[in-house]
Amino acid sequence: MSTTAEETPQPALHTQARTLTGWGRTAATTAQVLSTPDVEVIANAVAQVAEQNDSKPSHLRRGVIARASAARTATRRRTPAGWSST
Repeated sequence: MSTTAEETPQPALHTQARTLTGWGRTAATTAQVLSTPDVEVIANAVAQVAEQNDSKPSHLRRGVIARASAARTATRRRTPAGWSST
């Protein structure tokens, strides 16, 4: 069987199963998490999920949620002495 450029399989995403929490009263859930600072890897992952969803009925389509880690977003913290950088 020959494969065209369109049918070339995407490389496997290197994800980890993790429990996600912290969304108010929403129950914890387990998800496959891709963690990388590489924008190209993220863009390819989103495109790959979209491509996989094309042939599925709407109730079986998977979503993508982008979240920045708290360690990456927290740059300043208020202390009793004032603001400090973290």
